[in-house]
Amino acid sequence: MDENILVFGAGAIGTYLGAMLYYSGLKVSLLGKRKLQQCHDTVVIDGIPYQMPPKVTSDAILTTPFPTIFVTTKIYDSQYALIQLLESGQNPSILCLTHNGIVDDNFYGPFAHHRGLLTVSIFEGYRLDGAELKTTKSALGWQTDDSPQGKRLEGLLSTAGIGCHASPDFYKIRAEKMMGANAMGVLSALERKTFGELVQNDRTNAIIGAVLQESYDVLQEDYQLPPLHEITERFYQTIKTIATHYSSMYQDLMSGRNTEIEFLNGQIMRMGETKGLQTPVNNELYLRFIEQASLT
Repeated sequence: MDENILVFGAGAIGTYLGAMLYYSGLKVSLLGKRKLQQCHDTVVIDGIPYQMPPKVTSDAILTTPFPTIFVTTKIYDSQYALIQLLESGQNPSILCLTHNGIVDDNFYGPFAHHRGLLTVSIFEGYRLDGAELKTTKSALGWQTDDSPQGKRLEGLLSTAGIGCHASPDFYKIRAEKMMGANAMGVLSALERKTFGELVQNDRTNAIIGAVLQESYDVLQEDYQLPPLHEITERFYQTIKTIATHYSSMYQDLMSGRNTEIEFLNGQIMRMGETKGLQTPVNNELYLRFIEQASLT
């Protein structure tokens, strides 16, 4: 397994990933901005201190080949990261992106058909506050596709104690993840509530159900999804394990950062319009969120 690993965009997920890989004995470099700078020699993950991997600047990708690269930026920064990697001449055997949404191949530009390109859907929560990182785990863990590269990634992450599964149903799973992110991300931000609080409230739980239904109607044909009741059951099982978690969209809104709303509810709205399907609840949440973000 390649040992020279770059984690590009070391926020909460990237810091966790880098620290766990580094602890397992692999050579890891972290490239990040604000959140990474708050961590020094160690990061405390769920109460346990871990040595931080070396931090590098963007100049490092011009001079050092990285056979394995994780892009853990927000989805709206992923294209910028890929451009930097392309311009630096990087040609990794594994190029893994972690993001919530579904995008077409054009999103990845020249890397769209790269032999090592993988995406990962993460069904867990990570929150980095200074040098302390808290995680909320779930049975689904990290999911990727059942390809040779996906199996290599599964093995790599397993050595670091990260539960990754190379699934033959990955594209269905990724669509399910988007459905859940659409339902919980924007609502957690608007209501300023945890996932557990949202599902326990009759009003917000009804909104969650409506978003799941609209998202399912838009995605079902393209991704050959199982019946909605099966997806809904898995959704609520996952929520139980991360009930105390706020969405990353909530965290971004509170911090005044860009959010992924365009790649989640906005994407469902656009896909629905193309298919001639109405998405009124997604539309309403989207408009409320844009208004709220403009005031923050």
